Amino acid sequence: MSGESTIALVTDSTASLTQEDRERLDISVVNLYVILNGEQRPENEIDDYAAFYKAVLESPQLTTTSQPSIGDFMEVYGPLLDNGKQVISLHLSGSISGTCEAAR
Repeated sequence: MSGESTIALVTDSTASLTQEDRERLDISVVNLYVILNGEQRPENEIDDYAAFYKAVLESPQLTTTSQPSIGDFMEVYGPLLDNGKQVISLHLSGSISGTCEAAR
């Protein structure tokens, strides 16, 4: 039996996988974005969740999220497809997030 799979699994940052789990399971992740005090950043750039949640509570503005762009997905899908992988991409329901539509 061949040791290398022809299938690549992709999910998004709402899966909350640790880096260890990503590597162990060989899962690629596309980040959603968090907008806090008008500043947008990828969810994986949040190092200190205690400080982040404190900032959310103290923010005078509503903290929101944003789906990944089509380009964000292409950055992840492209190398996988170039290496002959078939991509299975698992995300939040399309009824609660635009992430699934962007992944298509």
